[in-house]
Amino acid sequence: KASYLEANLNKAKIDKETRMHVLCKDFNIHQNNAQSWLMYEDYMYKTEHFELEDLRGAYMVCGVDLSSTTDMTAVQCVVMKPNDNTKYIVSKYFIPERKLYDSDDKTAGAKYEEWAQQGLVHICEGNEVDTDEVVDWIEYLVIDCGINLFKCGYDVRLSKSFVNAMITRLDGKSTLEIIPQASKFLSEPTKLLEADLKARIVNYNENPVNQWCFSNAQIKLDQFGRIMIIKIQEQARRRIDGAVALIIAYATLRMYKTEFDEYLKLGGEK
Repeated sequence: KASYLEANLNKAKIDKETRMHVLCKDFNIHQNNAQSWLMYEDYMYKTEHFELEDLRGAYMVCGVDLSSTTDMTAVQCVVMKPNDNTKYIVSKYFIPERKLYDSDDKTAGAKYEEWAQQGLVHICEGNEVDTDEVVDWIEYLVIDCGINLFKCGYDVRLSKSFVNAMITRLDGKSTLEIIPQASKFLSEPTKLLEADLKARIVNYNENPVNQWCFSNAQIKLDQFGRIMIIKIQEQARRRIDGAVALIIAYATLRMYKTEFDEYLKLGGEK
């Protein structure tokens, strides 16, 4: 019907996911090229700086995107306080030492040495990321910073040693949740994160590594109209690991939203 097409076209003018779907499904225009996930202004905004000490006693849901030797390993923690709508994002990236000297990522905007000096990126000795050091950092947030770990989502790929360390040191059996990297599981969390960024309720301390990952992410539409972020085509060195880890955290948070809201409420009543 004309009314149906008109309504979809009006929405497509302001929503890129709808635009891709309408062009493909309603007008049979093949959408094989991914589109940028976020506009620059969606994530480049001023926030009030916070320190880890400001989050003591708060509650977090983590997302972990593990890597082998080429990508970064990223950990993103969505931290919330009772009676505070802001989602505070605490981030840490891990790369093998060899990436400092043998990597094409610098030509795509990576500033690993600078980010390491700022404490945003941790350098692991050798040719691969040590998952024990990843767990060290999560344990630091829990033990030293006093941030309560509610759940930790992760992709099962390359996760065996990470899971074992989490179970041994941080009661991982009750906190770990597998989040497959597929549009079926990540489409809605991706939309929710985008909406939260546009609403300015995400405070990620203007982390430049996060900004780099956000700028590198594109979305691809599957046959069911679901979205998933991917790297910019033919530019594998432009990493998106931080964006993926944050979406994993959002997927975990969405899965346990009712329980987490209750967890926050109880925390606020203590």
